[in-house]
Amino acid sequence: NFKQTNECLMPTNSAKQIIQTIKIIHLALIFGQLIFASIAHYLVKSNFVFFGGFEDPFIFIVPSLFLFSISGGKSVYKKLIEPSFNEESLIKKLSILRTAIIVRYAITEAAVIMSIVAYIASMNFLYIILAALMIGFFVSLKPKKDKIEIDLKIDYRMKAEFEAAMS
Repeated sequence: NFKQTNECLMPTNSAKQIIQTIKIIHLALIFGQLIFASIAHYLVKSNFVFFGGFEDPFIFIVPSLFLFSISGGKSVYKKLIEPSFNEESLIKKLSILRTAIIVRYAITEAAVIMSIVAYIASMNFLYIILAALMIGFFVSLKPKKDKIEIDLKIDYRMKAEFEAAMS
């Protein structure tokens, strides 16, 4: 499954491999976030407060990042998948999707990590709650067949190949 290009071997991706890669990345990032949150909670133990007041600099940063990760991530994702609308190849469409999803995951994960770091730094339990909500949102970003089909505007010509890739 390799293609010769300029005297080096490059792996060729099938549609199924691209979908599998996206699913593995999604799952790995979720586990990473959960492990980091668990370690942070273990470090803070029971020395936390629920609301540290408005003098805490994270009180504005973390919720703002939370909202940005949802709205900004969605708009960046939509902008990045636009070039796929004109592609005739399912592989090219899925490659564009993979890039867009990874960027969206990065934006969302940055907000989760910031929230967990804020929890460690301030011992404010509110931040771990926000991190849990963001991880829940991250779980909802799992690539689903119907969503991918709609987002990439997969037509009847690619439908059979797409169905095989998703199985």
